[in-house]
Amino acid sequence: MKRFFVFSLSFIILYFVMQVLTGFIVTLLYVPNIAKAWNTDGALFQTITLQGKSFPISIIFVLISVAIAYFIQRKFVRLLHNKRA
Repeated sequence: MKRFFVFSLSFIILYFVMQVLTGFIVTLLYVPNIAKAWNTDGALFQTITLQGKSFPISIIFVLISVAIAYFIQRKFVRLLHNKRA
């Protein structure tokens, strides 16, 4: 049960950190098109169009988070096992 708890906690933390970092990087790299914004007729759009494919990126981050969480869990269990011996 302890292994599951360590794995779950490290996975959740790693996944959250990776999502925040990617959001931060995407925000830094975003360059708005001011000329296009001024050429619009001023009416607000009634629909929102999301561009890009974020699904594969999310799957990649989940897999990376799982792999790192697994190795953290293994290291933690070995560390506890060595302290007991």
